[in-house]
Amino acid sequence: PGEFCRALDPLLREKLRGCGYQRQWLHDRLVARDQRVAELKTSEHERIHPVALLEQLEKRRADDSLLVADGADAANWLYATARIKRPAGFMDHYPMGAMGSCTAIAIGAAAAERERGVRQARHVILVTGDGAFGFMPMELQAAATEQLKLLVIIVNDGAWGTERHGQRREIGFEINTELGQLPYEKIAELIGATGIRIESPGQMEHSLNAAFKAKGTVIVNVLIDSEAGRELKENPDIRMITFDDINPETMR
Repeated sequence: PGEFCRALDPLLREKLRGCGYQRQWLHDRLVARDQRVAELKTSEHERIHPVALLEQLEKRRADDSLLVADGADAANWLYATARIKRPAGFMDHYPMGAMGSCTAIAIGAAAAERERGVRQARHVILVTGDGAFGFMPMELQAAATEQLKLLVIIVNDGAWGTERHGQRREIGFEINTELGQLPYEKIAELIGATGIRIESPGQMEHSLNAAFKAKGTVIVNVLIDSEAGRELKENPDIRMITFDDINPETMR
């Protein structure tokens, strides 16, 4: 936060000259954001909070693994937890924002890693929302058939989450946002992959350990708290989570 504020300060002073801008205000907001993210990582939740899930993922994945982000709320929560420690360690669908495309991107990355050889191949991990996953799930058959080392984590809130919470906030109700928390792990049965379903916080440790130990392509369907994404729309501190959070140059 300190380095970010120092870089942003002269630009804001020029833009907001005469408006009473103070750097301390921005610093305080970033500190509050970090504190809230830390609370979400460690607080006990009746249902799985995406930050708690992704923090557990971060603890287990190797420093040299390749992380791929898809979806909207799923990707935004990931930016709050991911720490990219090696070059070329992250991909997502920005700047175009073509949701669903990262399934194919992750498969391509896993295939490229296979060509590097077994000893050099990195683990490819796709974190995606259930809406984004629904665009092209059967593409994973190619990964399963070739036994590519690919782990798919579906952050399943049963909806087009960012639209649902955005509509509720702006117009007071929602239109065509519900998908249902479908059993996406069963797709693994169809394509010869490993399928795992996680429904409660108490299942996360054992199930994620099993996912990382499994060989080949693994699909983990995690039923998260469907209301968690509301905070991304309503809490100004949490809304400040951005892609820059995972920039290695800003990490300490």
